[in-house]
Amino acid sequence: MNIVQSIRKAREAGIDDERILQEIRKQNPQKEAFFKKAEERGASPTQILNEMITQNENEKEKEERGEEKPTKKEEVLSESSEGKVTPPKTNKEEVLKEVPPKPTEESKLWVRIFITLGLVTLSALAITILYRTFFVPTLEPISPQVVEKEVHTPRANPPLIELYPEKDDVQRFAISIDEEYLMNLRRIMREERGGEVIRLIVEDQREETSTPRVATLRDFFSVFDIEPPEKFFELVEEEFTLLVYTKESPSAIGFATSFDTEAREDVEWTVMRPWEERMEEDFLGFFGFWDEDVAITEEDFRSTDYYGDRGRSDSIRYREGEGDMGIYYSLMDDRMIFATSMEAAEEFIDRYHAYKEY
Repeated sequence: MNIVQSIRKAREAGIDDERILQEIRKQNPQKEAFFKKAEERGASPTQILNEMITQNENEKEKEERGEEKPTKKEEVLSESSEGKVTPPKTNKEEVLKEVPPKPTEESKLWVRIFITLGLVTLSALAITILYRTFFVPTLEPISPQVVEKEVHTPRANPPLIELYPEKDDVQRFAISIDEEYLMNLRRIMREERGGEVIRLIVEDQREETSTPRVATLRDFFSVFDIEPPEKFFELVEEEFTLLVYTKESPSAIGFATSFDTEAREDVEWTVMRPWEERMEEDFLGFFGFWDEDVAITEEDFRSTDYYGDRGRSDSIRYREGEGDMGIYYSLMDDRMIFATSMEAAEEFIDRYHAYKEY
């Protein structure tokens, strides 16, 4: 296959003239003078290739007409144009292997993207290393330490009425805020029980108390915004027994507190009887928490005598509410019994006398 055929085959394979010329020059270094001369006169790769094709075809025509042999100079040119040129491969795949195709714009774009990502990754890694080296402090290993903390559990005094271990219950809970006092009371009051009496012991762990202690009657009044008379805690002890009577539905709540026997008359006539004039108003917050209402009235408290199982007679002063709760209290020799129902007050009175007999 002569050079003309090789050029045409390469063009048909889609190879541009510049690459074809480069391949011919690489395979025929002896023709470098011819190519340089053509470049000096400003010929393009296409013009050079066309000139080679024209010369080759002219020489072939002369041979076919039987004309004289070309001069030595022409023979050299013809020889350089024909016999000693290794034609480029005409198979498209083989030619593409020797002459790599020009990269497309898409491939160039992906190369730029990969290079950019690589540079960004290296920059981020370098910044991370520098930051950790100069700004992040070296962390020393932490050795576990055993912290010993003394937990003080306040001791509650014995109840002020009789409790029966075989059927009664004692529940203890701690509070850090007033709302916890109310939530626990509501929870216990709503539990269904079998009629027993529950003693509630409240551990006061609020911040204003230096050490945990058992909550007092003064704390109970404070939680419900109950304002007792001025001399109330001068005569009545702050220590009390908080009680829930579960035989009724809903359960009743009450308490028992103590005072000196000699102060019995003072408690009744200088504290409790005067307090009856405004007791409904002072207990508004208490009954409001239970969604109950005790009407404020100028009428005197009613009074009834209760004869218990042991043949004793005790007076119960009371103001009935409009729902399931009211104000019921009784004064014994050295005890005050308070309850939100008549039945609970009577039960607590019986248990007081049982306590005194023991």
